[in-house]
Amino acid sequence: MRPWYAQWRDDLAAELARRLGLAPDTDLYPQLAAGMALTAFDAVLQRWSGSDGAEDPAELTDRAFAVIAPALDAVEGRASRTSR
Repeated sequence: MRPWYAQWRDDLAAELARRLGLAPDTDLYPQLAAGMALTAFDAVLQRWSGSDGAEDPAELTDRAFAVIAPALDAVEGRASRTSR
């Protein structure tokens, strides 16, 4: 794991929990969503860097989030129902 990853994940998870009205210490969704988002960004950066900048980072980001969006949507719906 990259040294910055845990801090970014925790900060992003805390902000997601705040915005969604979820408990950051008990709801899994904020940590899972933050981890998935950061992993998607990392994959995009690696792919873009590996292409020597030839691939469009915006397109790569759109594609990455299209892949993880169904999981984020499914988890969010379940988290919202169980924590309220």
